[in-house]
Amino acid sequence: MSDKCAKEDFLTKQIDQKRKVLLRKAELYGYESEITVKYSQELDQLISIYQKKLKTKKENEETDTSG
Repeated sequence: MSDKCAKEDFLTKQIDQKRKVLLRKAELYGYESEITVKYSQELDQLISIYQKKLKTKKENEETDTSG
């Protein structure tokens, strides 16, 4: 497994774990509580990082095939 794939896999695991924690916090404290919002924002950041990596990967693949 390449280093990039390992990083993507690690990131998807982080996203999954953060989502599970977020849902537990929402059940305990409600969807609008500070703690739930904090975890939601952290999940958003992880997803954003993941999406940027996918976009970069796609752009690199397109560059590789067109060059």
